[in-house]
Amino acid sequence: MISEAQEAIIQEWMNKDLRELALFLAGKDIDVAFTIDQIKGRRKIKEKFPFLAEFPAFVFPAYLSVEQSSSQYTAYAKSQFIQGCKVLDMTGGMGIDAYFLSKTNEHYTLFEKNEILARVNRHNFEKLEIPNVEIMIGDSVDFLKTTNETYDVIYIDPARRSD
Repeated sequence: MISEAQEAIIQEWMNKDLRELALFLAGKDIDVAFTIDQIKGRRKIKEKFPFLAEFPAFVFPAYLSVEQSSSQYTAYAKSQFIQGCKVLDMTGGMGIDAYFLSKTNEHYTLFEKNEILARVNRHNFEKLEIPNVEIMIGDSVDFLKTTNETYDVIYIDPARRSD
């Protein structure tokens, strides 16, 4: 998902002014917003997601999702209360809760309305080598109304702000 050219730019600009980067990239054949989101996300790793430092192939979603995501510590704490279950996550988001909860549960179904965010999650869960997470795109409420599946836990942690 991140090209070699983008990775080189990300590495070069990790500690530089992102406004200058936006000007530098203007008119170039590179996704400016995506590249800046990767830098902002990587800058957040130390304080919010230290475990991600071990996964250089992790792709960050739009920065709003990073801001609204549970921290590693909060997600881990949640995983200590929910264990050995079949879980339906109706509001997947960045997937940090899903990562930790999938480690303590049998099966984890993550729903995400935003198709781009769902694709990013699929990429990340593959790179994180988490096999028991199923990622669905769509409205989880509609799914819940029509499914015959049963779940031990239904997890909801909706976005507190919109884009």
